[in-house]
Amino acid sequence: MEEESTVGIRSKVIHGYLNVDEDVVWDTVKNDLAPFVLEPKNFYANQCAKAKPMSALTLKLNSIVQLTDDEQFYQLCQDNPDLKLERSPTGTLIIMSPTGGETGKQNAEINLELGL
Repeated sequence: MEEESTVGIRSKVIHGYLNVDEDVVWDTVKNDLAPFVLEPKNFYANQCAKAKPMSALTLKLNSIVQLTDDEQFYQLCQDNPDLKLERSPTGTLIIMSPTGGETGKQNAEINLELGL
C-alpha cells in the first residue's frame, strides 16, 4: 500500500491531475511518507562529507570497437553496475564520477523544502 500511495501522490503532484484535494495530498505526504524522512540532514551531511568533486573520464573506443549500438551499451552498463556510464552520439564512452557534495546538498535542501 505504501508504494501505491507514493505513486498516487507523485501522479497528483507532478502531473497536476484535476480535482485534487490538496489537504489529502499533503496529509498523505506527511503521514505515509514519514518513515522515509529519518534524519535527512544528518544523512545528507554524512553523504556530502564522503563525496568527491564531480569529474569524468572520456574513453575513445572507435579504433577498437564501435559502441554505437544501444544493445551493446546496455550490456556494458549491465556488466558494470557500479559505474555511471554515458555515451556520446559518436560512441565515445564517458565514465562519470558520483556527484559531488554540493549537488547532494542542493538536492537535500530541495527535499527538505518539499517535506520529503
